[in-house]
Amino acid sequence: MHKNNIYKAKKRLNFIMALILILGFGGITVRLAYIPIFKPEYKTMVKKQYMKVTRIKPQRGMIYDRNMNVLAKSASVWNVVVSPKTFKDEKQKEVAVEGLSSLLDVEKKKIATSLKKSSYYEVIKRSVEKPLADKVREFKRENGIWSIYLVPSEKRYYLRKDFLANVLGFVGNDGEGLEGLERYYEQDLKGFDGKVIGDTNAWGTDMPNSTQKVYDAKNGNSLVLTIDASIQEIVEKHLKDAVKEHSVENRAVGIVMDVHNGEILAMATKPDYDPNEPFKVFDETKKAELEKITDQTEHAQTELKFLQEQWRNKAVSDPYEPGSVFKIITAAGALAEGVIKEDSDFYCPGYITVGDRSINCWRPEGHGHINFEDALIHSCNPAFATIGLKLGQENFIKYFKAFGFKELTGIDLPGEAPCIFHSPENFSDHTLAVSSMGQTFKTTPIQLITAVSAVVNGGKLVKPHIVKQIIDEDHNVISSNETVVKRQVISKKVAQIIADGCEKVVSEAGGRQAYRKGQKRGGKTGTAEQLDKQVHGEVVNYTLSFLAFAPTDNPQIAVLVLLDTPRIGQLWGSVIAVPVVGRILDDIYQYVNIEPTYVTSDSVKSVCLPNLEGKTVDEAKEILRESNLRYNISGEKETVLGQLPAAGFYVPEKSIVTLYTDFDEDVSSVEVPDLVGKSLESAKNKLNEMGLNYMQQDSKSEGSNKEHAIITKQTPEADTKVKPGSIIKLEFVYSSDTRIN
Repeated sequence: MHKNNIYKAKKRLNFIMALILILGFGGITVRLAYIPIFKPEYKTMVKKQYMKVTRIKPQRGMIYDRNMNVLAKSASVWNVVVSPKTFKDEKQKEVAVEGLSSLLDVEKKKIATSLKKSSYYEVIKRSVEKPLADKVREFKRENGIWSIYLVPSEKRYYLRKDFLANVLGFVGNDGEGLEGLERYYEQDLKGFDGKVIGDTNAWGTDMPNSTQKVYDAKNGNSLVLTIDASIQEIVEKHLKDAVKEHSVENRAVGIVMDVHNGEILAMATKPDYDPNEPFKVFDETKKAELEKITDQTEHAQTELKFLQEQWRNKAVSDPYEPGSVFKIITAAGALAEGVIKEDSDFYCPGYITVGDRSINCWRPEGHGHINFEDALIHSCNPAFATIGLKLGQENFIKYFKAFGFKELTGIDLPGEAPCIFHSPENFSDHTLAVSSMGQTFKTTPIQLITAVSAVVNGGKLVKPHIVKQIIDEDHNVISSNETVVKRQVISKKVAQIIADGCEKVVSEAGGRQAYRKGQKRGGKTGTAEQLDKQVHGEVVNYTLSFLAFAPTDNPQIAVLVLLDTPRIGQLWGSVIAVPVVGRILDDIYQYVNIEPTYVTSDSVKSVCLPNLEGKTVDEAKEILRESNLRYNISGEKETVLGQLPAAGFYVPEKSIVTLYTDFDEDVSSVEVPDLVGKSLESAKNKLNEMGLNYMQQDSKSEGSNKEHAIITKQTPEADTKVKPGSIIKLEFVYSSDTRIN
């Protein structure tokens, strides 16, 4: 009985245990079925635990100039990394400190500090190139230090040391664009990451027989710039020389722009920096200043300030007072509005009073009675104050806006600054008068050259741009920056009047040091007082500039050079800035192989004489009138048998052509006057009175205006007898009076 009870008890226990097991495993089974069906997020969590994702970094796109010269590219490098927690002992760490310090030129203290950390990942040096990376691998192998790693990375290389730096910008340690084009076009340049997905075990190693999914990276697109590297070199060279020669305190800017499509052919700020080492201060004066600072916090703050200053693209980010260059804009608006005409007259006694304040002319004795063209050529302040007042506040603002000064140009570079202008309530008549001369407001160099380009290209305001195309790694064009014409501001007729006046600025006045025979160049100088930086009420700082364009009969390029606060030399744009632009244009002309076109006069419009032989006298007269030429008739017959000057000769407009209807040997002759020592203007007037023509040629000299041109030689000589209409060749030099702003 007792045994039977024991047996039954065991049987019940076994049943209970079996039931528990069945219910337990059943519950687990139900749970296992429930989780994937009703809780799919758990499945995802599990996958993440055994799934390994490895990032494949794309290669950053390249940057080319317009001729496909490489300016920036990326290449494979390695970061040297240590894992302090996995070193065997302190002895091994000491060996690593000694070896890595010697190989990588890194301070021992820095490496030792990294190795003391409780970490698995400490970067010792970034962007190590292959030869050095191989030496680190050899050191690691020889010493059995497996806690040193070489992690693949990418380094950005800029092919020229301090070239186009403020335009290109640079990338940070993570390869992200931080300044310049690298920043502005980051999304295009960086590409898209790829990845490798595979299964790993609990120790993080690949599981056997597991499959991997590979998603390829998409490399970044590349930029093709509007920049011409050769023209950029020219601009940078002459800017650098000017900064040194004139001790320019606040940097210099140079821009070359295609006036028709807004393409930037060159843009430079000097001094700049090496984009390969962007976190190093390059200005020697500032480096010396840094060395004197002993306080660590102050040193770091000052260093950051200096770095940010050298990174700034002054051409787009720093507004300045444009000075007399802006008179081009004032003149264009006044002519377009009809408040002045080409033959408008002004009087300049050396000053003008507006309200209760006086505005001085740069020429203390004044210009006297002066017409519009001469006011532009000689940059007369009272005349332009008068022009501004005639234009009026409303129309001045109208053209100020129309030429783009109230908006950003939209150039594809970061950090473009707006114009700084007067509020309506502070815009008095005196402010209007001074603003018409380019003072008391600030604009950026890129705004100014864009506006002046609109004046000389026939009146169209175009959007400037610096990237021509975006291409993929196979050089397929992804997108292009086409010409964007914002609006027509002035007529072609007004544009031509301004261009003609600016040509004489170069051939006869303040731009004389940029004049070259056979090359039609126009421009306007600027000598701007920095009114916001006066010392004890006196102006001591100046911004000197010159904006030129060429050729004047069909402008193609504009060149702006700005020198901010030079300390050495005569502080006039005509003396310091003009020669810099002249040399830049010389080198550009040589680079593009433009031959000079020599004519009888480089400062006066010239006409090629037509062949009039065989024409009737009336036909010949009509042809000469259409060519803006005068005539004398020698003989009484109806048909022209000969002419002086001969057909094919170039002569200035309004020259006299003598038409011979017979060849009577007794035709009267003219005795050539003695012109040596006389002014060019008086010599021309004398020859015109006598029915003779002239061809003028100047010796290379620093110049002022035509009032100071003195005849040094004439051909034929004085007292020689010639026929009416003959050409007298005049050679002359200019005096050295260059105080024209």
